[in-house]
Amino acid sequence: MRQQRDEESGRERKALREMLSLWRWVKEARRRQGGASTGLRLSIHKEEADAAEDAKEWEAEVAREVEEAREEAEAAAEGEARKYQERLRKWKDMHSK
Repeated sequence: MRQQRDEESGRERKALREMLSLWRWVKEARRRQGGASTGLRLSIHKEEADAAEDAKEWEAEVAREVEEAREEAEAAAEGEARKYQERLRKWKDMHSK
């Protein structure tokens, strides 16, 4: 889950950089060619972040992910233990005769 979130965040940053680069290229091409500009403007709004709140949310998210991974590992271990017990029982039945 964390990896997916990080990849998505990276894709968003890359898309933003590409969008800005393309917008600058279009503006420069229009200027060089003497083209008319459109009524469109690119607006990017930077949001201020509360570092302490972001850190708190990140820690809570990591704690949730750790708990989820622990639960998955426990469930897998329980399943493996059941399989082992069943195979052991079958082995004992087969060798006790």
